Parts: sequence; structure tokens; C-alpha cells
Amino acid sequence: MKAPRAENDPKRRASRKAVPALAARPSRHTKLSAPLATPFQIVRRQIDDRISADESSRLVLIHGPAGFGKTTAMLQIRDGYQQRGSATAWLTLDDADNEVLRFLFFLAQAIDNLRGVASDAPTLSATEAQGSGDIALGLLDCIASWPDPFVIFLDDFESINNAVVLGLVSRLVESLPAYGHIVIGSRTVPAIALGRLRGKGHLTEIDTSLLRFSVEEATDLLNRRRGLSLNADQTSRLLQKTEGWVTAISLASMGMDRRTDFESFISSFSGSNAAVADFLAEDVLSRLPGNLREFMLKTSILSELSAPLCDHLCAISNSHEFLARAEADNLFLIPLDNERTAYRYHGLFASFLRTQLKRQMADQISRLHRSASAWYRAEGRPIPAINHALASRDMDYAVPLLRQYLDSLLGQGRLGLLGRWFDSIPAGTLSSQPYLRIAQAWSVLFTRGARTALELVKDIDADALEAEAKALLLALRPMLRAMMDDIDEAYELGTDVLPTVPPQYVFSHSMLVQALTNVCIIKGRFSEAHKLADQGRTVQGVASGRFNLALSESAEAIIDMMQGRLRQATIRLNMVSRQSSADIAGTRFGNSFSGIIYAETLYEANQCDQAQRLLEVYVPLARDVAQLDTLISSHVMLARIVARQGDHDRALQLLTELEATGHRLGVPRVVASARLERAHQALLQNDIRNAKEHLANAGDPALWQVISRRWFLANDTSTLTLGQLRWQIHSGSAAQALPALKRELEDAELGQRHRRALKIRILMADAMQRDGQHKMAMRMLTRAIDIAAAEGFVQTFLEEGPVIAGMLRELAERQTQSVGQFDSEILSAQGNWLARFRPASATSITPVISGGLDESLTRKEQQVLEQLALGLSNNAIAQKLFVSETTVRTHLRNIFAKLRAENRVQAVALARRYRLVE
Repeated sequence: MKAPRAENDPKRRASRKAVPALAARPSRHTKLSAPLATPFQIVRRQIDDRISADESSRLVLIHGPAGFGKTTAMLQIRDGYQQRGSATAWLTLDDADNEVLRFLFFLAQAIDNLRGVASDAPTLSATEAQGSGDIALGLLDCIASWPDPFVIFLDDFESINNAVVLGLVSRLVESLPAYGHIVIGSRTVPAIALGRLRGKGHLTEIDTSLLRFSVEEATDLLNRRRGLSLNADQTSRLLQKTEGWVTAISLASMGMDRRTDFESFISSFSGSNAAVADFLAEDVLSRLPGNLREFMLKTSILSELSAPLCDHLCAISNSHEFLARAEADNLFLIPLDNERTAYRYHGLFASFLRTQLKRQMADQISRLHRSASAWYRAEGRPIPAINHALASRDMDYAVPLLRQYLDSLLGQGRLGLLGRWFDSIPAGTLSSQPYLRIAQAWSVLFTRGARTALELVKDIDADALEAEAKALLLALRPMLRAMMDDIDEAYELGTDVLPTVPPQYVFSHSMLVQALTNVCIIKGRFSEAHKLADQGRTVQGVASGRFNLALSESAEAIIDMMQGRLRQATIRLNMVSRQSSADIAGTRFGNSFSGIIYAETLYEANQCDQAQRLLEVYVPLARDVAQLDTLISSHVMLARIVARQGDHDRALQLLTELEATGHRLGVPRVVASARLERAHQALLQNDIRNAKEHLANAGDPALWQVISRRWFLANDTSTLTLGQLRWQIHSGSAAQALPALKRELEDAELGQRHRRALKIRILMADAMQRDGQHKMAMRMLTRAIDIAAAEGFVQTFLEEGPVIAGMLRELAERQTQSVGQFDSEILSAQGNWLARFRPASATSITPVISGGLDESLTRKEQQVLEQLALGLSNNAIAQKLFVSETTVRTHLRNIFAKLRAENRVQAVALARRYRLVE
């Protein structure tokens, strides 16, 4: 926790990456302001000491039930960090933050607060057409490059249950630079890869056992802060009854403040949830003046309290007086700024007030929510307006309000938010609202899958709809079919309706063109796909134009890649990426579709670190969006990358999650692809028996016949036939696999599927080598290298395992020694490729090949060695590689032994001699 100040260099500060800006919103106070400390706050020295002792911690997790002082502890931790020179930012979360774009918006605002500036971002409608993945990457880049000590506090984290948001927080923690910290307060233990953080020594946990008041802390509160005179026995018995529950002890102190018989009170006060509720009802609420009690009950429906809003809600003009009185009387009202313009109730007390409101004024709850909705609507804040409208349960009021803003929200891509709202509308309410039903189906499509969405619209007659609703439905139907892998029906539906969905309906037209372009690619109708991609590029408007450009270029890149033009595909996606990042403050457009395809080009070119950086963000997004090929590709790629790093458990977890998603969506190809890759992973670990079992469960052969004929990007080089032939090669039947591989190669080349043909050549070289046909194997591999070198393919070799890796090393050594019949060909055609490949292959498959070493380096040792060559200290290497210093020292000992070096300087010199580092 001891974070030294970074140098205060203006140039260094100016080099900070800009925070991706989203729209400014009026509710900054509630979300981004830390609550002010109460006068009865107790210093939690044990907690501060625990954090100070864990200097390597990146994440401080404070978790425990309501009322255990988590927020108070976080405020004291913040003060400690600030005193040590760290900048801090605060973000209080709520249920609405499960929407990815909303969470990213407020996270961007919090990061802005680290440097004490307010975002002057463009409006939400101008920025939310960008992909959430691109925004997330921008934020992670910004955080990773932050040069000064900082801490981000995330309070009420139990509100978050969206796997995508949880995944982004995991990535945020893992992206932290030196002296960067996250502090999370939560009632539950969040699912954010805590095991990995704990294993690296990057997690500090403050749980209920440490949050409970000690005898000293209870004595401090009761006697010194509250001015009571309890003896040691009385304090001990109260502490025992309440089990150290901070809120219960605080409430007991309030009760004893008005009594003299402490013994009787302590005997009757149990400290249970029921006792606390009774106490709040009898000793707190019932003693308030009637008008203040009514004010507090009515305003309990609000997540943010301000005098103007409360005036409107309660039809009064003196809300500021009530707020000041409640704060002065310590009635669990937390001010959010020094000016006292915004407040919120303590979560436990707010829950109690709402329960009392339901008991005492149930007939007024609907009116109160409508009143709050009207105020927010007048203030130009439609989202809280709709939230309160739906909470009112007055659907005659709420549904028209939702319809009023629906087109704008669809255009912004706020499908997650719309899905949450539609889920809160009673069944049957929308039966006479076809446009809303269709919009609901769009939201369900991207959250619960195509089959569920189809049920919502299967009985709607498009011809009976008005033009806008008809366009929305006509665009939906082919998209539904495409996401169920009903490619032929999707094509027929799409081509039939495309002329009837004009570009003026931007959302409908863009989504239809995207769906039909992908369907044409899958069917191999590339001429049509190119025309549709061009049509997508012509869409007018800054946001939609760039969005469609990203989709169009991505579609073209898919064709390029499968036809073996990796360089062209990379150039296209690089262009999209440059345009996305040219103005990160407001014009970073794209989506998980283009991001995952870009990751695949990087992966194939052996830029696995960059690919992994993209995939760590896009994998959870791909599950949410459910575009099938990117869903499969992203999980398989990331599983291969982490497996090569030695994290086989995580690789299996990714494939299990992919399989589960396939079952949820009801798409057999997704399930089959997960099982097929599990077989591949088993073969790489020489687990022949399990690989055979996974292949047997990898789906209906008839299904795979269809998959093999289609141009599915995710299954371009991953088919059941190739999986079975790979199993034959590894299980001792390489000779029997060769005739089938030859037929597969002929089919691939005839169909101009050059990426698949390259993969088959590599498998043939593997089979020949295992069958003892060494010269033929080397000739086949040399031909594959010739093809790969022209386009930059690398990983397709490495993912086949040690036999191919050994053959590549042999070719590289021949090149170096200038001996052998292949040398003239290699030096002229593949020299540059092999020169790049030699160190890359060494760190990606098996240990580094380093002629002269008794024992080769592992991947992690190679990474440590590269950082050592840059002159970094052990601590700096640990920070860079996200490992502990102990781990770094262990790797260094192994490196010194393998290099036969006495010290760091000698190790670097020997590494350069062996060409292990530049």
C-alpha cells in the first residue's frame, strides 16, 4: 500500500492516454461522489494495518453483510491512500450498472476524476453507437499507462451480476500498472477471478471477521463518541449479543442515549435483524415529527435525494429543511457533496423505509413513482424517468413513455437496458403493441438467444404493421434464422425483404445488411457479399457510417482470411482500428464482431499477446451478443493461448462455457465446436483416449458435413473430419490418414479455401514425419512455409504440437548452417519467415531452442529474461508480468542455471550470444 509518488513531470502527465469519453449525466453526485464521513466514525486501524502489510496487493476486497461498515472502512482506506500521495476516484454501483455501456460510462467518469477533471464528452446518442468492447479497451489502455499512484473505489459491488461487467472488472484489475489499486466493497464475494489474484499475491480480503467491532472499537463508539458510560462487562455483553455488527451497536448507542437503565436495555436488545427492524420502527421512526417521518417514507423510493426533486415528489417547498434536519439528527442520511445538494439513505435504512412505506402508504407508492418519473422527464433524463414509470406499475403511463424514447435507444444499441425494462412489464401488456413486442424480441435475441426471441414475434403479421414497425420485423427475421444457423432460410428471407427496408430506418437497415452479408459469406456467395458490404458503407451519418464501415470491412476480412489473404485481412482491420482509435474521446467505433476477427488475424500472425488483450475483453461480450462464429472463434483462440501458457484449467473452463452457451442458444454447431477443440487440447497433452471420447461426442457427422461445406470462419480449419484425421496421426495410424488428407487438400484447393489447405498440408507433413517419410515430410512442410511466408501465417503451425515444432527447428538450423538440399529454397523464399519464427516458435510451443544450452527455457523464463535484458529490477519485472517477486526470483535462478551464468549481467550477455533476446 506504500505507493511512492511518481515524478511530477509535465511531459509525463501529458502523455497519459485520454479517457474514452461518454455522455455526461446529471447523476454524477450519487454515482461518483464518496459519501461524507459521519461524526461518530471509528478508526479501523486493524483494517488499515492489513492493507498496509500487503504491499503487492492490486485488489482490496471488503465483503460482508449489510451494516458492517464496509463503506466507512472504504472511506478510511481512501484517506490513507490520499495521505500517501495516491489520486482516488469513487464509483457507487447499482442494479442499472449491469448494462455494459452504462457501467463503462461511469467508469470513464471515475477515471476522469482521478485527474480532477470533468468530462466534456459529446452526448450519449453520439457515442453509444460505438462498441462497448472498443470503449473497454480504451479504458484499459488508459489505466495500464497511468504513470502516477491511484486507487479506484467500487462500492455496493453486490449489485453487479452481469458476467460481461464482471469480466471487464477482472480485466481492469489485471491491467493495473505499478501503484494502481482497486478497492471493492460488496455484500457478496464477486465472481472476478479471485483465485488467480490470490495465487499471485495480488488480493487483500477484508471479510466479516475483520469488519466486526472489537471491544476497543465498541468502547470507543459507545463511551467516547456517544458519551455513554458503559462498564467493560456491559460493553462486552452488548458486543457478544450483536456479534460485532456495527449497525446494531450504533443503533443500541442511540437507544441508550435516551435511557439510564443500560442493564435492562442490553438484556432486551438481541442485535438480530428483527430486533434492528423493531428498533428502527419504535425508537427511530416513531419518535420523529409526523411531517419529517412522512417525508422520509415518501422519499425512500429515490436513489438520489435533492431538494428540488423531493419538493416535487412531496408537493412541498421546504425539502432542504427536512434534509438538513435528517442529517443533523443522524438519521442515516448520507451527504454526497460538501454543498449538501445531494444525499442518499444508508442502504439498510432505505430498505427499512421502503418496507414501512409499503405497510403504511401502499396506496401512494404508484403515484410517488409517477411523480418522480415526471420530474426526471422534465429534467431531460429519460432513463430514470422510465425506471420510475415502470416501478409505478402503471403501464398505461409507463408503456407510452417507453415507446417515446424507444427509437433513440435502439439506435444507440441499448438492447441490454431495453431487455431489463421489458422483463419488468407484466405478461400480456404488450399484446396490442407490436412495435414494442418486436423491439423486445431484438433485446431478447442478444441476451437469451434467437429461439426465445422468435416466440415473441412468430404470430405478428408484417403486412398489418406500419412502415417503421414492419421494417424492424423484416430485419429481425433473417437475423433470427442466421443466429440459429438456418442459413438457407436466412438468405431467402433476407434477399426477399432487403428492397423493402429502406436506409431511412437506420437500425433495421444496418442490421439486415449485416446479417445478409454474413449469410452470403457462409454460403460462398462472395460477389453478393461484396455488394452488400459496399451498400453498408454508404449509410449516412457519422455514427452509423463508421459503425457500418467496421462491419463491412470485417465481412471482407473474413473472406480474405479464409481464402488465405491474411495480410489483406489484417490491413482492413488495421484501418478500422486506426479509425476507431484516432479520436478516442468520442469516435472509437466498432464492436465485438470486428474486434474478434482482428484478434484472429493477430493470433495467426503469432502476435498472441495482442490477440489475448483483445480476447480477454471480447470473450464475455461475444457470449452476450451471441454472433455464432465470433462466439466460437473467441473462446477457442483464447483457450489455445492460455493452454500454451500452461493454464490448462482455464482453457477447459473456456471450452465448457462455450459448450454451455451453445446449449442455452440451442445451436448444435457451438456445442460440437467446443467438444472438437477439447479433443484437440487432449491430443496436445498426448491424452489419446480422452481425445477419442471428445471426438465421439462432437456432434452428428451429418451436421459436420454441412458445416464443412459452409464458409464458417470458426470452422474453417476446425472440422470433425480434420479432428478425426489428427487423432489418427497422433494415435499411431498416420499412414492411414494420408489418403484422406490428400482428398481433403484437393477439395480445399478446388474451392479456393487456401487457409484450410495450408492447415491440411501441415497435418500431412506431421503424418509423413510420424510415418517415417522424413524427406517427403520436409518437402511438404517447406511448401506450407512457402505459402505461409507470403501471408504471415504462423500459429497454424504452432498449434499442431511438438513434431511440427521439431521439424521447423530443423529447417531453421539448416538455414543457419547452410547445409542440406533445402537450403537454397529456404534462404530465398522462407528465410525471413524462419528468422522470425525461430524465437517465436520457441516461446510458443515448447521450450526455447538455444543451441549451446544444456536445457531450454520455458515460456515464462523467456519472458523474464526479456525483461531482464531491458534492465528492469525484480520488482519491475513482477509488476510487468503480473507475478510476485518470489516467482521472478525463482525464474531467475532457473535461467542462471540453464545459461550457466553467475549474475544478471552475465545472463544477459549469454542470452544475446544465444540469440534469445535482441
